[in-house]
Amino acid sequence: MRAFLILFLSFLVFGAFSQNFVSPGIIAYHSGAYERTIQDMNKAFQTTRGMDSETRGKAYYYRGMARLNLLKASSGSSEIGNDPYLAVYNDLDRAILLDPKWNESASAEMSLIYRQLIVNAQSAYDRGITVETEVEMRTLFGSAILKSTTAAKINDTFETNNLIGKAYDGMGIFYDQLVDQADAQKKAISSYESAQKFYEKALGQNPRSLECIRALKELAYRFGDRDKEIYYAQLEADLGG
Repeated sequence: MRAFLILFLSFLVFGAFSQNFVSPGIIAYHSGAYERTIQDMNKAFQTTRGMDSETRGKAYYYRGMARLNLLKASSGSSEIGNDPYLAVYNDLDRAILLDPKWNESASAEMSLIYRQLIVNAQSAYDRGITVETEVEMRTLFGSAILKSTTAAKINDTFETNNLIGKAYDGMGIFYDQLVDQADAQKKAISSYESAQKFYEKALGQNPRSLECIRALKELAYRFGDRDKEIYYAQLEADLGG
């Protein structure tokens, strides 16, 4: 009985602790003090014990919106490292999962998040094919994969799947160059297989994409699949490529 009482009191104390930061954070948000909102919600998340799903959803929503409003006032671009738009997406997505009432208002911002993730993913990919250092190349292609796959969760389009395919293709080429590493070839094949999957998905969404057809033809050549190579070569010719 005593143990239960201690547990119950701890639940109340931690819940009150979290709520003491969530409510002021919301007030700060509505007054335009977005950095204060983020600070308060971060403190609330230092312990989630005692926070019900409604309170946690509220905290994620307002932290995500505060981050987004700060980004709207800045460039918000990132090629390497933690993309701030990934953090916004993760917060709003968690808010919706915890409390569906945030679905409409959070979803209204997703088109902006989608577009910026695509821009940042494309930028990371473009840099990845030009840099010379192995570490930076792997980081850039990995960043492009993460951002484009997250964008696909928002809107599964030809644009996202084609970009994911290119990013995995780039990662495969990166691993192909590491001839001195034992598992590099296995990682290269895995990356190429992922590239093939997303290129095929993109081609299904846009059957006249010469970019996808040529990429799939090249991958068929890499895999030694002569029949597929001929098939995609014929598609390319039929489309005047």
